[in-house]
Amino acid sequence: MLPKILCWAVTVHKLQGATLDKAVIDLGKKGFAKGKAYVVLSRVITLEGIAISDLEPNKVLHKPHNERALAEM
Repeated sequence: MLPKILCWAVTVHKLQGATLDKAVIDLGKKGFAKGKAYVVLSRVITLEGIAISDLEPNKVLHKPHNERALAEM
C-alpha cells in the first residue's frame, strides 16, 4: 500500500508571492506562456525542492546579459 500525501495544483499567477519547500513543475507546451518559468521556479526555496515533470525549452527565456551579471557575482 502506498502512503497518501496531501498536495494541490495552482496556477503560476496564484503562486506569485508564495514560498514553497517543494514543487513538481510542468513546463510543457500546454497552457504555459514564455517567461513564466522564472516566476514558478523562483517560488521554491532550494534547487533540491524542484522537480520538473515536462520541459519545453522554448518556454524558458534566456538573455545573454544575465550570464554576464552572474559571472560578475
